[in-house]
Formats: sequence, C-alpha cells, structure tokens
Amino acid sequence: MKPVNTKPYHHGNLREELVRVGLELAHEGGASAIKLREAARRIGVSPSAAYRHFDGQEGLASAVKAEILHQLTQAMSAEVEALPEGATPLEKICAAGHGFFDFAINSVGLYPALMETVKELPHLSDELRPKVNGELTAIEEALPSDRYPFTYILTLVAQTNVHEGELTDATLVMWAAVDGMSTLCSTGALRNEPVESKTRLFDLAMRSMVSGLNL
Repeated sequence: MKPVNTKPYHHGNLREELVRVGLELAHEGGASAIKLREAARRIGVSPSAAYRHFDGQEGLASAVKAEILHQLTQAMSAEVEALPEGATPLEKICAAGHGFFDFAINSVGLYPALMETVKELPHLSDELRPKVNGELTAIEEALPSDRYPFTYILTLVAQTNVHEGELTDATLVMWAAVDGMSTLCSTGALRNEPVESKTRLFDLAMRSMVSGLNL
C-alpha cells in the first residue's frame, strides 16, 4: 500500500488529481479498487474535500471510466493517423481495431476496469438508436468520436460502401469482433497466450469480419 501524502494538497485541480489517482487504483485492482476515500488518502486531502468534487464511489468511477474511454479512443486514432496518406476506409478500420486491441492487452488493469463498469452501449438507447444509421452529426454531438470508441468505429464504417440502413448492424458486428477478441486476449481464456499468437488471431478475426461484411 502506498504511503499517505503528508503534505497538504494546495495546488492544481483536485478533481483532475482524484481522477489521476483513480486511474492508478484501476491499474492496481480493477474497477472495485476505485475508492474515493483511498484516492483522497493518497493525495493527502480530507474525504470531505474529495466529496466536494464527487458524490461518492460511483461519481469517481464514472469519471475514471470516461478517461479510460478517452485514452482508448486516442489509441485507436493514433493508429489511424499513422497510416500513409490515402489509406482506404478498410485500412483505417483495421488500424483502429489494432489500436483498441493493443490498448486492451497492454493497459494493465484499465481495460478490465472499463469492462467491469460498462453495462450497456449508449448508442442503442431508445433516443439515439434511430439516429445511428443516418444522423451521424447527432451521434457525434451526443457521444463524440474522440471519447467514445464505438462512435469512432461508426464514423469509419460509414466511409465504406455499407448501405446506410445496415450501418448499425455492420458496426456492431465489427465492434463485437474487436471487443470480443480484446477481452479474450486481455482477461479471458487467451490471456496467457504469447503476444504473437494473440496478434495473429486478432488479425485473422479482423480479416474475416471485413471479408464477411463485404465492406
């Protein structure tokens, strides 16, 4: 256990610091380790100071989840941005998938913590689902593609020859392949496989999805 910071906290943004330490806790023990009082203890502030920014465990956990989603999306976009100029939409989709996969198997504790807290896909809510197939601007405004991996994949799939009416289903299938393989290889039955084997299987899954969806 880390020692308590005995110096008074009197600089910077306490909310941001609480989220930063919340990420540390997630690294160490997953979602269940994200404790507001423990974060306050590590920073060296009173629990009452922490409660001014979050109303409890759920508030901090939600903020940590949002930051993990942001980091995950950044990992995806970094892979896409590294592609040569003129890359095709399919190449971008595969690159984004690899960014997701690499984050999942290398971000010790963070991806499992995210999966533990995700209960539903907000894009499939009664309000948003009717808009996913054709109103990408509305989806972007509600769930920005720089912070929501599903929106990011959705915008890439929309650049292919997929029929507008099939955009939601095609993205869900691609999402299932990326997220499913990432979960299997990070915390599931394939977690102890060599990285080379995991990557080879992920590549095969991506090629199969792209070919099967005829994008």
